[in-house]
Amino acid sequence: MKKINFSILIKFAVLVFLLATFFLQYEFLFATRIVSVVFILTVLAAEIKKDYFAAHKVAFVLLNAIIMAALIGSILFDNSTVNTPANSRDFLIPVFVYTLMVIEYKDLYNQTRNENLS
Repeated sequence: MKKINFSILIKFAVLVFLLATFFLQYEFLFATRIVSVVFILTVLAAEIKKDYFAAHKVAFVLLNAIIMAALIGSILFDNSTVNTPANSRDFLIPVFVYTLMVIEYKDLYNQTRNENLS
């Protein structure tokens, strides 16, 4: 029996949650949620193709840098299109995304280091 990869299941659950938020509050941070879905899909792809991204860490970093810039731009865009003042909690989203990027990069680094030691 094949071992279940809980990391992929958790990331898939986050993806389903983000897609469900489009039906709950469709007008709030719409562009930011689209960019967040792209980020989760990128993380899922990195998890599935871990061998490729472990060998090409620069591609992983560049892809995440592009997503981070798009995320900050989408937050600014979403806050400029609504009539209410900007919520300071919206700007914590890039902090959480950056934390996830660092965790994923450390996972790739540790995998490469463990393969080199073997």
